[in-house]
Amino acid sequence: MSDPTDRNAVLAATFERIASDLRDGSATVYGYDVRLEPRPRERGGVSYTEGWLSFELVGPAERE
Repeated sequence: MSDPTDRNAVLAATFERIASDLRDGSATVYGYDVRLEPRPRERGGVSYTEGWLSFELVGPAERE
């Protein structure tokens, strides 16, 4: 993919590179805040060959 102009394409290409680095072991995932209540949530980052990606994963709220 050379010179992507669409933002979605740029993000997809970046995530693909990060996934590739994770698969081959050249990237490291760091979780620095994990909570289970009131819903599952993890914040962290990925150190990969081109830099750093911060993330926040939030699970669905439990139904009562």
